[in-house]
Amino acid sequence: MHPETVSETFRRILAATDLPPITLRDLRHVAATLTHGGGGDLHTIKETLRHSTITLTSDTYTSLLPEVDKAAAEAAAALVPPARKAPAVAPAVGPSAHARGRERRSAPTGRSRSRR
Repeated sequence: MHPETVSETFRRILAATDLPPITLRDLRHVAATLTHGGGGDLHTIKETLRHSTITLTSDTYTSLLPEVDKAAAEAAAALVPPARKAPAVAPAVGPSAHARGRERRSAPTGRSRSRR
């Protein structure tokens, strides 16, 4: 079939529906995006679309769905082991050394200071 015949038939079918306007090229893009979002790997998408390199596929389809990015980040974070709990530190008994120093300086000594 001639490509224009396919495109014209598609436009006629689309006009008979309540769907929003879309081109065949856009449908191809949507299919690739949904395949990626559904967990399809880039190599499969590359082969399906007949891209010459996986770089083209990667550059086009890896950042289209924020949900996919979030899911990948969460999956990676789940692989990180949880932090170990720090050993409990026994609370200090009595006033701190700093507080003891203040007590000594402010305590009355019983001596009077006289001026000469």
